[in-house]
Parts: sequence; structure tokens; C-alpha cells
Amino acid sequence: MVFDHLTSDATTENLKTMERNGISTANAIASSAWNTLSSQVFICYLLIHHIGPVEFRLDFSLVATVLVCLTVSDIVFYYSHRLLHRALPQMHLMHCCKRSSLSTNGFFHPVDMSLEFGGPSIAIIFITLYVFKDTFALLVSLVAVTSWYFFSHDEYIKMAYYHHQHVDSNYTLYVSTRRHDPQEKMRKAILH
Repeated sequence: MVFDHLTSDATTENLKTMERNGISTANAIASSAWNTLSSQVFICYLLIHHIGPVEFRLDFSLVATVLVCLTVSDIVFYYSHRLLHRALPQMHLMHCCKRSSLSTNGFFHPVDMSLEFGGPSIAIIFITLYVFKDTFALLVSLVAVTSWYFFSHDEYIKMAYYHHQHVDSNYTLYVSTRRHDPQEKMRKAILH
């Protein structure tokens, strides 16, 4: 977040937008710190208690399992993200910054973080540990999802999923699926 702040004015602009929407800078920074810490503790817990030592491999089974994980995680992300835009826009306000940047990855209400990050992660954990019984695929899938999510919010890379620029009903993670959703409430809820 500090590096992002030093290289771009997006963080400052997003904090101002949050202030206009009733979210203090202290609350936003505290939430970002909590979300960063809790997600890292979660990953460390998985590494220590469920993944352990793994042997690198690249085979059809790994590729197929990771593709299944990415597909299922995007479906879970779609429905949780849509829920936030439709039914819980006030909960999603902290994350919906028009100037998306790397710091946007931490600006979440904890419930929002649980839905957007926790839901897809739990789906991946379940699929890899209980369906495919493949801890290496768990590691690869989580790295793929978190890396994609991290870089998809970068203001300089501007991947296909640059949802924040429009604050619209593009609810997916990996592909752009812009369409009008008459039940979407975020656009009206946020004060830019």
C-alpha cells in the first residue's frame, strides 16, 4: 500500500472517495491491514496443516484440476460479487474505487473480503483436498487465483477485468462479461 501510494495518486483519490461515502481513512487502512494479515495467516495455516511438502510436477491431471478450480472459483466469485452489488452495496463501498490500484486489493469490509476471497478459496480447498486429493493443485490454484486477483486491480496493467473503472455488473473474475443488471445497486450507492 505504501509503494502504491508513492507511485500513484489512486490511493489518495480512493481514500477521498471512501471519506465521501462515510468510511474514514483510519477505518480503510485498519481494514486493509486486517485483511492482509488475516489472508496471510489463512495461507500459512493451509501451508502448514494441509499442504506441507509437495513435489513439483506438470501433468494433465494438474492442469485439469487447476482449470476446474478456476472455473468453480469464478462461479463462486460471480455469485458472491453479484450479491454484494445487488443486496449489500454498503458493505462493498470500501472496495468499489473507480481508480483501482494495488492498494484496492486490501480495501474491503471484512464481510466483503470473506465473500469475495473466502468463498472462492474455500471452493478451491474443498475441490483439491476432498475431490481430487491433490495438495500441489491446491497450492497452484490458490497462487493462480490470488495472483490474478492482485494484478487485475493494477491501474497500469488494466487487464480485461477492469471492473472498477465502470462500477458495473461485470461480476466475473477472469473474463469481462459486461451487461446491464437492473438489480445492481452499487453505481447509485457510491458517491464519486
